[in-house]
Amino acid sequence: MLLAAGTHTLAAPNAKFSSLAWMVQDLDSAQVLSEHEPDESFNPREAVRLMTLYTALKAAAGKAEESMKIREDALDLEPALKEEGRVRVGVDPKEELHLEVLLRLVATVGAEDAAVVLASKVSGSVRAFVAAMNKQARALHMEHSLFSSPIAAPEQRTTANDFLLLIRALREEFPEESAYLAEEEFSFEGQTLKNPFTLINPDDKSIIPLTLNRCCMLAGIWTRGGDRQLPARELHFVFVDRMNRSRELDQSSKILTQCQTEFESIELYDAGTVIGRLPVKEGVKSSVDITVSKPVRVTLPRKELLENGVKDLAINLEHAPEIPAPVQKGMFAGVLKIYRNDTLITEYDAVTAEDVDRLNFFERITQKKTKK
Repeated sequence: MLLAAGTHTLAAPNAKFSSLAWMVQDLDSAQVLSEHEPDESFNPREAVRLMTLYTALKAAAGKAEESMKIREDALDLEPALKEEGRVRVGVDPKEELHLEVLLRLVATVGAEDAAVVLASKVSGSVRAFVAAMNKQARALHMEHSLFSSPIAAPEQRTTANDFLLLIRALREEFPEESAYLAEEEFSFEGQTLKNPFTLINPDDKSIIPLTLNRCCMLAGIWTRGGDRQLPARELHFVFVDRMNRSRELDQSSKILTQCQTEFESIELYDAGTVIGRLPVKEGVKSSVDITVSKPVRVTLPRKELLENGVKDLAINLEHAPEIPAPVQKGMFAGVLKIYRNDTLITEYDAVTAEDVDRLNFFERITQKKTKK
């Protein structure tokens, strides 16, 4: 579950729109700045392509493309492809299309025939791929999501909270491939295929849409700032409004602007900063430094930050009494928890800063005798 920013999660600017659900997260601190009904279940429809993209990338990692074989009956394994309104671009499972081509067709164009072939290519069958989708969802702690197909299907479910977890994982684990989602077009078999998920106002380059679909779900990345008044920052967001797309776009713009102007992220520790030491059992060193592998940042209300600074913050490093040797650099060592006015606002994994070998047999015997 994503952590909300203490008691400072923003209120909905126009809460009378009860059909609206959303969640906005700061990239730097991973804190939620604004939310409304984040666990309300809805059908992702075409947006399932993000889960298809992520699952395919995870399944293909470390595999030679030559080892991936597409079943010739791949398209027949998904009868829904024959329904009217499905996005087909003429993918033939008998043709050995490169993995990157299939990924781009799914991400940029939303081609559902490409999604089915991609699923068969990386997992051997659509059924195996669907099982992998749900396995990856559990690994990402998408607790309220259920997938039954690599393309839109009536029984699939997710939430704004779950989908935000997926967006963050895509951006962090596959930054190059996730950029396909924002490309304006892709050329395939002599066709120039447009990205159908772009926003109504394409001139607003501050918003990178990852999906905008028929169920009025808007998800993406918002970047703005970089001047003296508003430092540059990146927000991840999901908005859902089953009733009205134009209202959704209007509300999302207001909420994102509010998050930008009313909150600010600050860095508490740089990556690699030593934050403590942990005793090592039977190690050639008696203890090892504990550090953080990435910058530790928090997001706070701008007004209160100017007035009080960080004096309301409390930082607590939780770890076991000792760690057994051998120790490898980067091994999980504990959790750095950050509180504001006794409310947990974010946490980071703490890791070991170096390798520590284990004492040999005779050294361990000597150490035990010494302790006695």
